[in-house]
Amino acid sequence: TVWPSTLLDKLEAVGLTGELILTDNTQYSFQETSVGGVAGILGAGNFNAPIEVLCELFLKARVCIYKPNPVNAKQFDAVQNIFKPLVDAGYLAIVFGGANVGTALVQDSALNQVVLTGSATTYDKIQPLTTRPICAELGGVNPWIVVPSKGWNQRSIDRHARHLAFSKLANNGHTCAAPQVVIVAKDWEYRQAFLDRVKYWLGEYAGNAPFYPGSDTIHSDFASLPNAQVIDGDTSVFEKQQHPILIPNVDADEESQSDVFTREAFCPVLAEVPIDCPSDNALSFLQTATKFASTKCFGSLTCNILIPDVEVKTMHGFDDLIADLPFGVVGVNVWPVFAHSMPILLWGAPPGHVQSGTGFIGNAGLYKNPQKAVLRAPFHWLGLRALSVMPPLKTEKVFQRLASYKLRPNMVTQSMLFAAIFLGI
Repeated sequence: TVWPSTLLDKLEAVGLTGELILTDNTQYSFQETSVGGVAGILGAGNFNAPIEVLCELFLKARVCIYKPNPVNAKQFDAVQNIFKPLVDAGYLAIVFGGANVGTALVQDSALNQVVLTGSATTYDKIQPLTTRPICAELGGVNPWIVVPSKGWNQRSIDRHARHLAFSKLANNGHTCAAPQVVIVAKDWEYRQAFLDRVKYWLGEYAGNAPFYPGSDTIHSDFASLPNAQVIDGDTSVFEKQQHPILIPNVDADEESQSDVFTREAFCPVLAEVPIDCPSDNALSFLQTATKFASTKCFGSLTCNILIPDVEVKTMHGFDDLIADLPFGVVGVNVWPVFAHSMPILLWGAPPGHVQSGTGFIGNAGLYKNPQKAVLRAPFHWLGLRALSVMPPLKTEKVFQRLASYKLRPNMVTQSMLFAAIFLGI
């Protein structure tokens, strides 16, 4: 366990822990990781928070050339202002442009490393253009596994369904870690109740404006799949809003629904996949479900397991199951995406599982040979209050306070954040 470490961290975590799975616990010194050289970085199109730049600069002592994605053009001025001290000092250069600029950058002979966030298609185009090592994060089809247990009740069904809907619809689903496949036991007593609450909360979320190129076509393709339900809800606050698509009762052996497992939607699409495995044995179900997720879902970035604490405490081999999962970031009762914002953890596909890319970002502790990150939350974790579908005004207040706290972490900004989450003030 490498997080939380400080008092503020522990107050923020309220039971959440961040772990690294290592081949050994050796830590490099900064002198050993300071390889120097030049990194060329191609930024993500779905957001513009270039953590890759910080990792290359401060963990590897490389100067960087950063090309933001043109999709984020409206954020260029803000990013330039944030990084101005590094640009002025000569440690960072920011270049703008389209594919031609990206091609010229990765072909530059001065580079020692190429770093990119994008799709497998983008990676396939770039790989032949350079002989330099590539660190790439490519997304994938992310599974969530709902473990049947006597620990579930109507209240926990609603809480976790609400968190799932939030995780799917954040940034309009334009998120590499967005859940896409929800694996449940076919005979689980709460199966329909869980699906109903997911559908309810998908309809309650005001959503985000779609902005990612090509997502309209993908959204239409998934809406045409068998059993697909387009959830209109009560709100349509954005022009050309992409309403959530819920696809229940997906058969993994049905060719007409294969896109659910092989194509990253990158828009608000969620599929429920029941598997034939008795729900009265949590361990047997989890073994079957993790094998299913590992073999059927394209990608190796994230996986989340929703499981009552009573099962975790009594289940023999639970940690071994997590260690064996071929995903770089595994969540237990929490959306794994938050590892991306924790520099002490890591982000990327695990070694040897390249469907979602190669290499990691993060690992600020400089651990030797990290294999994956694990985020664990209690089943009744208080933090889900902030990571659930909320009214738009409350959402805005919570995340403004969260930004203030992360920029200036102290007891005052943390108390203001908690007041927004739990009191709405």
